[in-house]
Amino acid sequence: MDAYDNQEKYKDYLIRLEAAKENIQIDESLRLVLNESEEILLKIKSLSDAELYKNLNLGLNLIGAVVFIIHVLFFGYWAGILGLLVIVFFYVSNKIIIDRQILIVNESSKFSELEGVITEEAVILFRKYILNGIELKLKRFQILRMMIASILSLILISGVELILSRIGLLEIILGFILGSFFWFFYFKPDIDDLIFMKEKVEKDIRIY
Repeated sequence: MDAYDNQEKYKDYLIRLEAAKENIQIDESLRLVLNESEEILLKIKSLSDAELYKNLNLGLNLIGAVVFIIHVLFFGYWAGILGLLVIVFFYVSNKIIIDRQILIVNESSKFSELEGVITEEAVILFRKYILNGIELKLKRFQILRMMIASILSLILISGVELILSRIGLLEIILGFILGSFFWFFYFKPDIDDLIFMKEKVEKDIRIY
């Protein structure tokens, strides 16, 4: 009887031991995912997109507004009015898009404290928070690229007419090329990195 009881206790011990090992393995696997997530979070937080977005948005809009108003006053309406409309469009759309994404990031930051045994749910919530942060930074860089390309091109076109007192099709084409070409390549590395990180995090979320 004693031997039987001991054998049953031993079997029960083995079962509990295997279950404990499995839980530890799951916990360690999730911890590796968590560590990788934290590395991605540190990387995206190191990007200076918020300050760059704020400074370029303010500076470019002020310079553009001055140039376009002068253009309207002295040389007619088309480039000046178009430039002012573009500034208003980007200001309003940026405010809506970025503020909405910031709200999403703030809401998703309320994930469970990752203490003790790490759960899949907690890791997924953390991943979604990172994904929303990546989306915010990606939108900032994409908006900056479009805004600078559009407004700077119109500033160059207006500047040419202010200096030469005339503007032709060639000058307009050159203005758009010079005002936009450089910036598409300037922001490309950051945008490509963020897209790569976004796709990786999305893939990891689907796995879990």
